[in-house]
Amino acid sequence: MRAARLALCSAALLEAVLFGQDSPHTTVLEGIYTAAQAMRGEAQYQMHCSRCHGEDLSGRAMGPLKGDKFLDRWREDSLGLLYDYIRTQMPASEPGTLTATAYIDILAFLLQQNSIPPGSKDLAADVLTTIILVGKAGPKPLSTNALIRVSGCAIQEGQDWLVINATDPVRTRSPEQTTPEEMKQAASQPLGSERFRLQNAEDLSGFLPEKMRNERVQVKGVLIRQTNRDRINVLRIDIVGASCP
Repeated sequence: MRAARLALCSAALLEAVLFGQDSPHTTVLEGIYTAAQAMRGEAQYQMHCSRCHGEDLSGRAMGPLKGDKFLDRWREDSLGLLYDYIRTQMPASEPGTLTATAYIDILAFLLQQNSIPPGSKDLAADVLTTIILVGKAGPKPLSTNALIRVSGCAIQEGQDWLVINATDPVRTRSPEQTTPEEMKQAASQPLGSERFRLQNAEDLSGFLPEKMRNERVQVKGVLIRQTNRDRINVLRIDIVGASCP
C-alpha cells in the first residue's frame, strides 16, 4: 500500500505563488529583464556555474540549463520557484554564497539562453512570484510525468475511478500535502471539461469509496498523457466540501 494518505482537510506548507496576492499574472515573454542584465549574468555564470553546467549551458557534471528538458521541469509555474532553487542550491560546491544581484542576473542570462526576449527594465526579486515561466512559444499544457493537481467530480465506472468535469492540470511542488488555500480554491473555482482516470486511487491509505463517490475532490499526482485516456497516478485525494451537481 502506498504511503500517500487520503485526508478530508489538512494544513501544509503554503504554495503561495499560486494564491492570493502572489498569484502569477504575467509571463516571461513580456520583457522582464534587460540585455545588459543578461550580460552581467553571463559573467557570473561563467565564473560560478559553467564547470558543472557547461559553458554553453548544455550540461556537464550536472544537467542542462536550456532547451526543452530544462523548461519542462520549470515551465507553467512561478519564476520565483526557479530563482529560489538557484539561490539556495547553487553553486553546488558553495550554495547560497553569491549576492542576491548575482543570482538575479544569472536568472536573466538563463532566460536569454532559452530564447526569452529582453525588455527595458531589469528583473527584480520582488516581482518574481508574479511571473510565470513559459517557453518562447507561450503557455502550453503540462507534459507527461509532471506533478500536478486538478479538481473535479469523483465517479466510479466499473472497476475504474475517474475525476470528471476536471479543471486543467496545474503544477504542484507538494504532491502529498494539501493547504487550506488549495482547498478553498478547489471548492470555489468553476468545474472544467477534463477527464482523468485515477490510477491506484484505491491503494491510498484510508480510501473510502462510499465517501468519495460523486463528491467534488482535489487530486494530486503524476500526470500520464495517453491518447483520449489521460490518467493521474494518484498521490493524494481530498474531498473539498462541495458535492457535485
